[in-house]
Amino acid sequence: MGGTLEYVCSFFQEIFFGTISWDYSHLFMNLNGRTCLLYCVYWGIIAIIYLKMIYPAFQRMEPLIDKTGVRVFTVFFMLFMVFDVTISCMAGNRQQERRQGLPAMDSVDVFLDKTYPDELLDRIYNNKKDV
Repeated sequence: MGGTLEYVCSFFQEIFFGTISWDYSHLFMNLNGRTCLLYCVYWGIIAIIYLKMIYPAFQRMEPLIDKTGVRVFTVFFMLFMVFDVTISCMAGNRQQERRQGLPAMDSVDVFLDKTYPDELLDRIYNNKKDV
């Protein structure tokens, strides 16, 4: 599952933004450089640790947890993640537009140019390469 998610994320990043953040082409049994056997094994180990150790601990704690507080936290965290993914995609798209020489067309573009300049995005996504 982890390898599949890694492949799909890499594929859509390249399609939508024209960039890649990792390349496993040099590793054994890679699939288009997007994922490889080694990292699939790592994802599998992480899943086993979660299912055998972490999840059972959460199950034991479940009766002690306030359900309303968890729901509020979950909704807040979900909204935060939706916002984070959306603004990250918008900033990445605007960076691609800037590199193509397209000027800011509206106040959102001006905000993205001011708040997320190329230098900041290159520092945040330091492994990203243009395709």
